[in-house]
Amino acid sequence: MKKLNIFLLLLTFIFIFQQKSYAQYNVTRSVFSNGVSSSSNNNYVLKGMVGNPLNSVIFFPTEIINEGITLPAEYKLYKNYPNPFNPVSNIEYDITENQNVKLEIYDISGRLIETLVNQTQEPGRYKVTWDASGHAAGVYLYRITAGQFTDVKKCILLK
Repeated sequence: MKKLNIFLLLLTFIFIFQQKSYAQYNVTRSVFSNGVSSSSNNNYVLKGMVGNPLNSVIFFPTEIINEGITLPAEYKLYKNYPNPFNPVSNIEYDITENQNVKLEIYDISGRLIETLVNQTQEPGRYKVTWDASGHAAGVYLYRITAGQFTDVKKCILLK
């Protein structure tokens, strides 16, 4: 009987300290590698078990699911929003392949006011926020250049 009680106590102890729960975490714009190939610029869901050893939480991944983002089929510069704006506006654009991207702001006379983006970017949709609080009210042009693609749109800053 004593051995049975010790056995049950030991089982209870193991059950309490080995208790795990399942969890799921969304991960975006990260790079995963299996040592041979890697994948980036996608949405993933990590599924696994969460353990609670002593003072920290450990996540044991059991599955990585690529939920996939559909990459843009063509380059595109979208209208800024809000428009007209005061003093902040968002500019979105799509890139189809790795390119050096420039997003520049010009005044109505064609003078370069500000460069918002000047870097190589991977395929995907991007959003840039322009804070025009240091500029005068008026009509501005924003231009994107990515490889052979160039587009210009107009925006209005009100004060």
